[in-house]
Amino acid sequence: MVKNQQAQSSETLFLCIPLWRLIVLSIVTCKLYEVYWFYKNWRCIKERNGESIKPFWRALLGIFFVHRLLGRMHNDREANVIQKPSFSPRKLATVWLILVIVQMISAYIPGTLAIFIAALIPTFLCLLPVQRYINEVEEKRNGVQPSHPWSRGHIILIAIGIIYWILLFTVVISNQPKPLSKFDKIGGVSLILEVNVAHLTKDERSDAIEETVTILKERIKSLGTVKAYVERYSYDDIRVLLPGVYDKSTSIAVKSLMSVTQLSFHVVIDDREIYQKALDEGVTERYMFKLLEGETNEKILIEKKSVMDGRTLKDTSVIVDEMGRPAINMNFDAEGKRLFAQITRENIDRRLAILIRGEVLSAPLIMEEVPGGNVMISGYFTDKEAQSLAETLRAGTLPAAVEVVQEEVVWVESKK
Repeated sequence: MVKNQQAQSSETLFLCIPLWRLIVLSIVTCKLYEVYWFYKNWRCIKERNGESIKPFWRALLGIFFVHRLLGRMHNDREANVIQKPSFSPRKLATVWLILVIVQMISAYIPGTLAIFIAALIPTFLCLLPVQRYINEVEEKRNGVQPSHPWSRGHIILIAIGIIYWILLFTVVISNQPKPLSKFDKIGGVSLILEVNVAHLTKDERSDAIEETVTILKERIKSLGTVKAYVERYSYDDIRVLLPGVYDKSTSIAVKSLMSVTQLSFHVVIDDREIYQKALDEGVTERYMFKLLEGETNEKILIEKKSVMDGRTLKDTSVIVDEMGRPAINMNFDAEGKRLFAQITRENIDRRLAILIRGEVLSAPLIMEEVPGGNVMISGYFTDKEAQSLAETLRAGTLPAAVEVVQEEVVWVESKK
């Protein structure tokens, strides 16, 4: 009896499988079984008719051969003698092709949710009328329902499908925003930041955004005055939540940390004629005024374009200067040392303003070339302020520019 069933199964006109199994396998294997379905049916056609076709490639390139396959199954003479088909191969193939194209487009939409939706598009529905017809033909042809053993290919496809779904669910769950109960209870400022990753490759973009999140966390932490939540919000957006913050000054302080680099060097313009002209005519495209805080609170004129920034900064530390005041020591990499030596060599007897977060900390006079690449910033700040500034610089340079695209204050009414 077993041998007879196997003989019947091997002589089927096309792949014979229960509808429920076709549905389950298509969903579990995330459409991979449909490729297998195409392959088995093309193979049946090849073996029955002795045609020199390649079932594997016709199955793999199903979008180009689906109309032809369903047409061959619809017009099969041996099957038509037993029962006339009621499905339209052209309509089913066209709908299947449209769904596959929608699925492919959805998979490239940024965000894991789009990939999840793409995986659930039911393209297998277009194959059910064809499979139902084949099953009915085989049942009438053999007099009994043919057996449907689980093959090794089924098991392998199911294993691949389960692994795919596990990975997909893991990615979707890991990208869900974590509950921020404190912000939900008391409200605060919400900032949505857009990371400009257009200049990066596809493989670099995700790493750049994660690195930006890490650096922003360290920068905001260095303020020491606000508890913030920084998280990836969507494909190229970051959300910053400031619970309990309602004043503009704190929000502005946080936004000042969004620049690519927190450190910059600008040449000071001490020429009195240019300085007076800038005072009379206002800030120009080339120059800007900055306040150098200290004993005299001097208003200095500097070039807007920096001659160097913090991209080549290697390390920072807090030290004590020769007068016993807290100071920040900066060490640059080889490229930074070369550039700083060039800047100091070309600007001897001129002052160089050192800005952190857009504020001038010092503007020392360049007496000679500084080849070592070690720069010390001393000013009128406390140990805590010096440590905070050092941590900000140590956090690093953002891998991509960040822009605040949305800012809102969320007010939460207290429950009585």
